Amino acid sequence: MFLTSLNLRQFRNYAEQSVEFLAPKTILVGENAQGKSNLLEAVELISLLKSHRTGRDRDLVQDSQQSGSISATLRHGPPETSLPITLQMTLRASGRRTTLLNGETLRRQLDLLGTLSTVQFSSLDLDLVRGGPDYRRRWLDGLLVQLEPFYAHLLQQYGRVLRQRNALLRKTKLRPGDAATFPTATSAIATFPAETFPAETFPAATFPIAPSPGPIPTPSPAPAPAPQPFFPRP
Repeated sequence: MFLTSLNLRQFRNYAEQSVEFLAPKTILVGENAQGKSNLLEAVELISLLKSHRTGRDRDLVQDSQQSGSISATLRHGPPETSLPITLQMTLRASGRRTTLLNGETLRRQLDLLGTLSTVQFSSLDLDLVRGGPDYRRRWLDGLLVQLEPFYAHLLQQYGRVLRQRNALLRKTKLRPGDAATFPTATSAIATFPAETFPAETFPAATFPIAPSPGPIPTPSPAPAPAPQPFFPRP
């Protein structure tokens, strides 16, 4: 899937901006604070439904505006052999966003996942090594969502059950290990991993692993040197 055009309206610092991606590779060049990162953020939003910079839609809408929008056109191949696919996302300073695929409003915005796959590189990727496990879990979650969009629905359910269980712990002031007092929430969390990671969803071919070379052979001991004759001096 290729991104061929992008239109921004009242998004970040853009009042109205259209960009056509006609070349196989596109390099964005501009001054500081001119909007290069905002353009990439718009692509990230229609691909992953979230931004790595903020979790609030009102931060994405241009100041003093009530709403903003991102529109994009995609193609599977050259224009003469493929039909265009249109995506549109309307962001609101107050209220829920709406998403459209080929002009039809999606009941769940999660249904947009998997339409456009993207890969992001930034200096924050160093946290995959230097940071804690939470950052690595979020990175893996984002990868799995693009490989299998249904994972986003399971992840959403898991987060809801986990928040309910933690709220119960805070409310009743129980110890986390006291599973007998809240068996329903605990059993719901315990059964999630088997459903969240079905083996047939991500075959081994997706993550190839080099075959084991087998046991390392033990080197044979070097042969002892032959004894040298000794002739005592008369």
